[in-house]
Order: sequence, then structure tokens, then C-alpha cells
Amino acid sequence: MFTGFKYILVVTVFFISILLLLPLLVFVWDVFQNPECIVLRFGNASYIDSEVFKVNITLSYCSSIPLKNVKIQIGSKLLEFDYINKGVVYTREIMLTMEDLEEGVRGLEASIGGFYKVVLKFKY
Repeated sequence: MFTGFKYILVVTVFFISILLLLPLLVFVWDVFQNPECIVLRFGNASYIDSEVFKVNITLSYCSSIPLKNVKIQIGSKLLEFDYINKGVVYTREIMLTMEDLEEGVRGLEASIGGFYKVVLKFKY
């Protein structure tokens, strides 16, 4: 009696699952195709005083799935980007101490397509 309803329910759950997994699958595919999909560059460093540097940090991204709420921890400083799209280069100026530069990138946090939160922590 409910065979048609069960079939429709299973097909609906299947398609909703595919739609929810699609952003993650596309992101993983793009990163495997191009390991340099997310590039962080430091440039134009200048001394403010003997312990503090002013550094331009450039972030570029290649995946068609946008990243939201991107946070990059460099030493004790936190660099935040609200929204990152494919092909756009984002530049921020930040003040770093010598200790921050020695510690380097300590973590990366982002939301893939607004659905999946990814947190990477680096220990040296």
C-alpha cells in the first residue's frame, strides 16, 4: 500500500544527500587536481621597529566552491577573510613580530561552501 511512498522517500533522501555532499566532493576534486589550489604568500615586508614587521599577505584560491569565514593563524596573530571566491586574489596587511614569523602558519579554519567546517592545526 505504501510502496510508492517508500520509493519516493528513498529517492528524495538520495538526491538530498547528493546535493549536500556535492560541495565537499567538488572541493576535494579541485584540490586533488591542483595541490596549489590555496596559496598563501608573504611579501613586501618592512620593519616598523627592531621586533615588528609590516607584511602583505596574499591569498589566492582556485576551487569553484567558495570558502567562508576563513581564519589563518600566523604565530599569535589571526588573519580573517569573510568570503573567498575562485580566481580572486585577496591581500591584507598585518603586523607580525619576529616570534610570529618564526612560528609560521599555525592553523587554518574555513567553511567549505558554508556547509562543512574544516580546521587544520600545524605543530612544529
